Amino acid sequence: MKNHDDVEKEFFSLIDTEVEYLSLVVKCHYAIDKMLDKALSESLPQASSIELKRISLLLKVDFLTSMGRLGPDTRKIFELANTIRNKFAHDPYADFDTKDSAKAKSVLRSHKPPLVPESFNMESDPKNILKTVFSVCFLQASVAYENTCRRKVSNIVAHQLAEESLRHVKNAARNTSLQDDYKARCERMLSEIFPGVGHQ
Repeated sequence: MKNHDDVEKEFFSLIDTEVEYLSLVVKCHYAIDKMLDKALSESLPQASSIELKRISLLLKVDFLTSMGRLGPDTRKIFELANTIRNKFAHDPYADFDTKDSAKAKSVLRSHKPPLVPESFNMESDPKNILKTVFSVCFLQASVAYENTCRRKVSNIVAHQLAEESLRHVKNAARNTSLQDDYKARCERMLSEIFPGVGHQ
């Protein structure tokens, strides 16, 4: 399985190098869908009992939103990305024109809190606007995955520390503070179980 950092690097390499609209749209949508799968796999206790690949992208977004992994306001950006992908899936010769880019720009700028920098207001290149839509969706899915991984590791380490404290003599000397021990264990476990996901 690929390191999470490598998956992100591959996505942004695609964003930087892909010039054809059809290829860009299909590959970016696929990468976002796979990142949502990863987030759901770590979020659902019995994720292996359902076939994530058979669930639509927007339903995955809804699941993650209902679990608090994605903000409810981000759905409209995923809807936009999905609509763009469907447009190109039904017509491989489709284009992303000024009307499409104006709508996309409006959706991105209307999100609260802001997901794009202030300088994005000046963006006029449709391809850059399209790339921004897909980048924002990918990053939202990636953050959902990373936060889920951190939460899982935090719970495991907290449980370990609680068990250890119950087994040890109350006056046993500690070399480090409980907080430092907790942080160190979380960082170590994150790097072992979820390579590429850093601790916050």
